[in-house]
Amino acid sequence: MSVGGRRSPVAEHLAGLKHLIGDASERGAIGPAPPIVRRTRRGWEDFHRIAEAIERMLTDRQLPLVRRLVHALRFASLLDECKCKRLGPEAVAELVGVLEQAAREGASQWFAQREPPSKGTARLFRRLGAHFIRCFPGGRPTRTLVDQWRAFRLGAHLARGASPLPAVHPRFPEINLDELERPLGALRGDVLTPLDRLFETHAASKRYALSLPRHSLVDNVRRLALAFPMALWMLRWLASGRESEADDMVQIVVAVERGLALPALVRASGFLAASGELERLIAWYAR
Repeated sequence: MSVGGRRSPVAEHLAGLKHLIGDASERGAIGPAPPIVRRTRRGWEDFHRIAEAIERMLTDRQLPLVRRLVHALRFASLLDECKCKRLGPEAVAELVGVLEQAAREGASQWFAQREPPSKGTARLFRRLGAHFIRCFPGGRPTRTLVDQWRAFRLGAHLARGASPLPAVHPRFPEINLDELERPLGALRGDVLTPLDRLFETHAASKRYALSLPRHSLVDNVRRLALAFPMALWMLRWLASGRESEADDMVQIVVAVERGLALPALVRASGFLAASGELERLIAWYAR
């Protein structure tokens, strides 16, 4: 964030932002809090209590980002199974603590043996990938019906997975499918930092939940988590045949931020999470 031409850390402004949001929510100025799970709304106090648990998980730098994301997804799934509509505030606080601990304990299964996504999941993931690549800087605009039809056909071609995959952007040329499934290995810290910052900023600001407030907190956590395997899939394509650079990830993060605004991602990520495929994607592309 820039203040008076001087860059200052986002964290310096969060306390004031939370204070303003809290005051406004008490006055009813910004309406009801987003639902926690579908058809279950709570007050702003409970919304922040649950969102802060997600923030703790996503900003825990003692763990790699991939592990933090799986923890957050497990927490969201456990919360989705609870009937918290009639719980009092004290019971909600206790429930959050129990679920947060349970989410951490149940995450190891996804890393014991990393498996590739199923064929159906891979097709859906590549179709969504076409959407995110269109959001990458320097791409062809889709203003006309002809442009939109061309983008639709490229997305369908990509989803089918016939190798080689077609060029879908000047920076994403034709590529063999197996190149996008290869292990990346250990990435340099400067390459991973922009992606880390993306998730930490969303978690601290609650932007992932407040940008689509009609959808539940659980749904929006899943939508945000989908950005992780997508970013690493795009990195494989963008940096094919060479070492990944920090600027690659910076531009991918720009594309991901643009792409996350698509409301249809809520339904897609919810479908993947319901079958356990979202955690599977995250673990697989983190290789």
